[in-house]
Amino acid sequence: MNFKLLTDSEIFCGVPETEIRELLRTVGAYEKRFSKNEIIYHAGEKVTDLGIVLSGGVNITVNYYHGGSGIFGHIAPGQLFAEAYSLTPARELLCDAVADSETDVLFINSAALLAKCAAKDSLNQITLNLLRISSMKNINLSTRMIHISSRLIRERILSYLSEQAAINQSSRFTIPFSQSRLAEYLGVERSALSGELSKMRREGLIDYKKNSFRLL
Repeated sequence: MNFKLLTDSEIFCGVPETEIRELLRTVGAYEKRFSKNEIIYHAGEKVTDLGIVLSGGVNITVNYYHGGSGIFGHIAPGQLFAEAYSLTPARELLCDAVADSETDVLFINSAALLAKCAAKDSLNQITLNLLRISSMKNINLSTRMIHISSRLIRERILSYLSEQAAINQSSRFTIPFSQSRLAEYLGVERSALSGELSKMRREGLIDYKKNSFRLL
């Protein structure tokens, strides 16, 4: 178990490693490895465990009734997924959680976690962290809606790349998506995205190689 990653993670930020070790033991947390494109949670499931990505990554994917799919978000190491549903286990998942590469996930029962935190004052930080994480995910969903609000592919691309540049505080940055995954995230056809990126490079707006970009 990578406890250095856990002490730096969203949920355990500010909690000593000794308390994290004891907490994971008492709530029955367990680790599981998934292969690339393996579905971790299926839409329609009811879940009681939140997941923490230890390595690799997870894409939150929606499958459309008419066919095809779209990526709503990417979960990187140290980040959580399914926490909202695990806290409301009567609700069915609306999305798939899919490993985007070989991925290790730590699963924790949310009810047991909160019960343990309530019983020990020093763990109240975890409850506060969960509220902060939930707020940030609401912001991220709102941000995606902004990115895809334009009917023009170029404006969707520039909106997303500008956000990534601001997050990285640099005109050079690497995004967590391949071109095909980025097309799903932005809600456009893969060929249309590739064509527009090529035009933008020829016009001197951007430069890129695979998922590494530079705004010019």
